[in-house]
Amino acid sequence: MNKAPKEYMVCVQCLTYNQSVSIEKAMDSFCMQKTDFPFVCVIIDDASTDGEPAVLQAYLKKNFDLDDRALARHEETQDYILLFAQHKTNTNCFFGVLLLKYNHFKIRKDKVAYYSPWTTSRYMAFCEGDDYWTDTTKLQIQADALNSHPECSLCGTGFVKRFSDGSPDEDKTIYGNDSNVRIYDIYQWDRLNIVHTLTLMCRTEGFLNYVGKISKYKYSKDTYLFYHLFKNGKCVYIPQPTGVYNVNNLGIWSSMTHEQQIESAFYSYRELYLMNGRDSVIYMHYFPYLLKYVGCKTRHFSDFKLLKEGLRETRDSRDRKSFIKTYIAYRRENGAWGVINRLRVRLAIGSRLKRIVGRGNNR
Repeated sequence: MNKAPKEYMVCVQCLTYNQSVSIEKAMDSFCMQKTDFPFVCVIIDDASTDGEPAVLQAYLKKNFDLDDRALARHEETQDYILLFAQHKTNTNCFFGVLLLKYNHFKIRKDKVAYYSPWTTSRYMAFCEGDDYWTDTTKLQIQADALNSHPECSLCGTGFVKRFSDGSPDEDKTIYGNDSNVRIYDIYQWDRLNIVHTLTLMCRTEGFLNYVGKISKYKYSKDTYLFYHLFKNGKCVYIPQPTGVYNVNNLGIWSSMTHEQQIESAFYSYRELYLMNGRDSVIYMHYFPYLLKYVGCKTRHFSDFKLLKEGLRETRDSRDRKSFIKTYIAYRRENGAWGVINRLRVRLAIGSRLKRIVGRGNNR
């Protein structure tokens, strides 16, 4: 008789919606993992309308032992249907599939509570329903790397970026395809594009610490998770590719216009920056998007509000000059450089510079 393990080494989180075409490939890549420890894959379907729930149920029926009365579970509440079982041949692999009865994203309802029963695991890994892993040892090598590097809070690997329009694949690795690990800190995080959700594994306590902070944010993206994980430790990076990241027009980011992407990135980095003590690490990302945001014709900030923010938040004279130059060029280009507006800008700039000089003289 099979027994559920007392503790899973890794809990894999897979969030999916209307990905009936690709979800089987993702699940195959989970089931092929060769490990010396048990792991559980928690797949949450957010009330898909393309037949994906049926695909998930058929996959479990074919590949998992749903008849094991001692282990398999079938629960139903007003919010979801849960199916839990062990793989028929890979006995280290367990699936917990939650079929949500209504779309949680539309009403901004959190899904954290649904996979919390499995977050007693040592590590968390992630893969969305339209991506998949290609290395059968992905979970094993990442868990081994984190076991060997207690100073690290997360682990990333290389991956392949694949475009749905048929354009060539792009191998997203840092220094080649070898298996030699590197250690990176928070200052190298986004600049080197080290971590992607597809290849992320992190310590569960770090993930839960981030989850406890989600409520303070209006926006919540993968960048927020990476930032908080890096604040807790370093990243052990394995260059060899272990998965495929599919880029298509069905994703939220890919379906945005260029200006919408700039707006979204600006609002996210701005929130992270302001909500975390104006951290200099986030400023390195916030400031470039502030400059880009100046020229967005669809932005919600008024010209004067944006001017005040730029003068208030720029950290040195070089950045301040760069912002003022960008702002003035935008105003002139859009024919909004009347006498009154010019006067308001000069007054604001002059007032700001006087305060800066005054602070300098008082030091």
